[in-house]
Amino acid sequence: MAILSISKNDNNNNNNNSNTEFQKLFLRRINIDENKRIEFEDLPEVMRQFGLNIPFENSDVIGQEPCGITKQLMYFFLVECGFHVRQLVATVWNPVTNKSWATPNGHCIAMITYDGNDYLVDVGFGLFLALAPIPFKTVVFSRTGEYRWIPRPTEYGTHSLEWRPSPDEDFRLGYSFTMDPIDGKSIDNIQRLIHGDTHKEFNSIPLSTILLEPSQGQATISGNSFTITKPNGEKVKELISNEKRQELLETIFKFKKK
Repeated sequence: MAILSISKNDNNNNNNNSNTEFQKLFLRRINIDENKRIEFEDLPEVMRQFGLNIPFENSDVIGQEPCGITKQLMYFFLVECGFHVRQLVATVWNPVTNKSWATPNGHCIAMITYDGNDYLVDVGFGLFLALAPIPFKTVVFSRTGEYRWIPRPTEYGTHSLEWRPSPDEDFRLGYSFTMDPIDGKSIDNIQRLIHGDTHKEFNSIPLSTILLEPSQGQATISGNSFTITKPNGEKVKELISNEKRQELLETIFKFKKK
């Protein structure tokens, strides 16, 4: 999951045309002016900054230490910004084996309705990020590939997110979902499902990923291997010690020091 570390959980309503404390903390964390009023047109910037500043990682699953679901989700930020948004549940298709699903109903996404149209918003799908809201049946082009969501029924949903890394390849199944919203209690149940999954196809070893500046590419730590994937697709790998891993987590991956 994408981890956004914010210490306060402010419930103030945004009635005075100024950002709530939570909105300010969120924007500050992703290096955007905390007083900026976020409109729909600003969401690509918010999503890009989120990808550059918030790592995707699975330490709580590996350590069997559920952190609980709080306002650390993008969904709550969108709600406080005044958007008509609902939380949906999805099931991820394994992109490595292309033969199996991950934990059923183990992924959360947000769906915004704006000007009569639905847009999928997801900042927690590892490095496979559209970095902009995705309109229905429309391809969104990102530095990480191309994305769309369409009616594509599976055993886990009525619609599917599809992506492809380059225009000369076919679209691949990313995950399947329904359009039925879920509540906070259901989200907590999803976290328990992930922690209780005995197969753990995606959580067998510690994993951390983050987008770097466009000219640098993206970074991944998987176990004791550190990889930089450059914009041209070239991968530079090195084995790292536990000490080096901790150093990288606090610098490149922007984890807070313990």
